[in-house]
Amino acid sequence: MDTDPGSCASAPASCTKLVHGYGDVTAEFLFVPETVTAGATTSPLTGYPAFQELLNEIGVADEAVSAPALENAFVAPLVRFAPVDRGDQAAYTDCYPFFEAELRSINPEVVVALGEGAVRVLVGRLTTTDPASVTLPETHGETLRGRGFAVVPSVAPDALDGAAVSALAETLGEIMATDYRQTKGQQER
Repeated sequence: MDTDPGSCASAPASCTKLVHGYGDVTAEFLFVPETVTAGATTSPLTGYPAFQELLNEIGVADEAVSAPALENAFVAPLVRFAPVDRGDQAAYTDCYPFFEAELRSINPEVVVALGEGAVRVLVGRLTTTDPASVTLPETHGETLRGRGFAVVPSVAPDALDGAAVSALAETLGEIMATDYRQTKGQQER
């Protein structure tokens, strides 16, 4: 995949990097941060040890390194270039078709929206819930029924602390302990 920010027509001139999603392309769990971190290279979430702790705690990452091998999980940022202003609605709008293509390709069962921007966009596009009614941190770790996906709102990776990781890990653990697969034609793993 091309990592040259100049190859992305949506990227502003100030963009210094383009980082794509990574993980298990047959994943049932999709983690969606608003954007990539400033230090990201191969992983969109480099530099967030609490997020890596979450992945380890729910059993989808093999170790706490900057780009752990993921099993049954994929990380796909809404906005793939950095740096970006998290309040830049145009970036979300311009990048959504690329994200949506990846979402449809992976076809996960559970989408974890990481941060206000991701929650606003994904709740609005993937559920029938009014995004204005989903506020963070109040709805962190709740499960919303989506259109073919369960959507779990979460605080942003830089806001994850021990309590937030525990709450999210508990919710995802409960989902994993149930028959969370929705009826949308996915074959068995």
